Amino acid sequence: MTGTTEALGGSAAVDDAARSVARPFYVYAVLANSLFQRGVFVLFLQQRGFSAGQVALLQTLLYLVSGLAELPTGVIADRIGRRAGIVIGQLVVAGCLLGQGTFANYWVFLALFIDQGVGMACVSGSDTALLYDLLVRRGATAGYGRIKSRFTMLGTVTSGVAIVVGGQLQEISWGVVYVGSAACLVLAVVVLMSRVPEIRDADAVDEQDGAEGHGDATAWRALLRVATPALVSSSWCPD
Repeated sequence: MTGTTEALGGSAAVDDAARSVARPFYVYAVLANSLFQRGVFVLFLQQRGFSAGQVALLQTLLYLVSGLAELPTGVIADRIGRRAGIVIGQLVVAGCLLGQGTFANYWVFLALFIDQGVGMACVSGSDTALLYDLLVRRGATAGYGRIKSRFTMLGTVTSGVAIVVGGQLQEISWGVVYVGSAACLVLAVVVLMSRVPEIRDADAVDEQDGAEGHGDATAWRALLRVATPALVSSSWCPD
């Protein structure tokens, strides 16, 4: 009976730890995906007087730069911390959105879209990696799949709602659309800074393995974490 009680108590403690880690990430998911310009930005660019070819080039640069910057920004995030990388990325995107709502020169927009792509690369994948590493720290990785699913669901639903809201806000003012989006990203940063502790890749590996004499396994786990946090959650490691 005592063993059963202790097991139940331990399970409850793990669940509480998982919830305490997950809550700020849920709030962050809602705020970070409240991008009201997402569904109407092409209309905005056309109203700025840009041609279809110019709009296509801006979108191409945005995603091309975002993809190319994935590796260097990932390395930087490992050095300065995952949370710091996310904060920098979201602030860069917020600044670019404010710039897009302010300026009308096409060359300025080219620079802003390039910068926005870099900001997106800083954020890409770092949020779920940070979530996983914090669950490792609290010994609650068993709930990672469920928490990540909710995190993704909240982000997806919020994105859909934000597109509808953005269509309504643009009838009031394009400034409201872009300032509102930037403000939500800043609030997302505030949530991270106030509710989510920093963690670096090396710290996460040390905490997870927690024993000497496993340097090779630690290196392999670090490599696998870069690929996907889900792989690291398994008990496999090389001999």
